[in-house]
Amino acid sequence: MFQQRTVRLECGKATHVLHVLGTQLNVKLYRCAPPGSQFFQVTCTSAVQYQISPKVSSTSKNMLPLEKSLSLSITMMAPSKDASDNKVAVSYFGDNLEELGKAILHLTSVELSLDVDADRDGVVEKNNPHKVHASSFFDNRGL
Repeated sequence: MFQQRTVRLECGKATHVLHVLGTQLNVKLYRCAPPGSQFFQVTCTSAVQYQISPKVSSTSKNMLPLEKSLSLSITMMAPSKDASDNKVAVSYFGDNLEELGKAILHLTSVELSLDVDADRDGVVEKNNPHKVHASSFFDNRGL
């Protein structure tokens, strides 16, 4: 299950975020929209996955209508190779499809692990067969 965190973007400024694999970043799309915004587009690098909710249908020019209830959920499935090597850009457009502003999110994704060298052989193994998961540890003890 993904843990969620909300990030606030600002048009005309780059926002830098440290993203932990297995978590989800949420962006309220309407909050950072410039006045007069009617439509938006989301673009991102290939390692970034995103979902807009609730679902909206795009216009003929791949523009999405901007609504107050829309949010953008961002996840990544692999750690970054370099700092800020992944990006999400949200472009906002007016009635005549002129660009009114762009908000950019730079992501650095890291993987956190509590795995240890439980059998003391000098290798940290993620799939050690003798590893006890915390959830089963607590379930077996009735906690």
